[in-house]
Amino acid sequence: MGRLLPMIEGVKNNLRVEDLDGVYVTDGGYYKDQNIIGAKELGVKDLILPINTDTKCTESLKVKKRAQNKEGKELIKRRYVTIERIIGFIKERIRMRRFNLRGLAKVSCEWTFICLA
Repeated sequence: MGRLLPMIEGVKNNLRVEDLDGVYVTDGGYYKDQNIIGAKELGVKDLILPINTDTKCTESLKVKKRAQNKEGKELIKRRYVTIERIIGFIKERIRMRRFNLRGLAKVSCEWTFICLA
């Protein structure tokens, strides 16, 4: 739950932008009212995140409504058959559940080899 805002910051730094235009789809594991409010403060214009619980937070209600409309459902579905399929393949077929090496440079190299496989 605490990783959404640092990831947004990382994306902004990598793209060298202040605001993130476009649609960003995450899974429900990132849901927390503070994450949604923080994402908006960090410049995320359109966030789609499936929320399966009641909330009184205005920003969370907007995100929940967006995830439940036709376009939102289609984007969430598309995410599951693209990104989640790859992660599942890496975890199950390659049996990669944790890194064997330590340190950013070594882990980066190991991850590159996994992706090449």
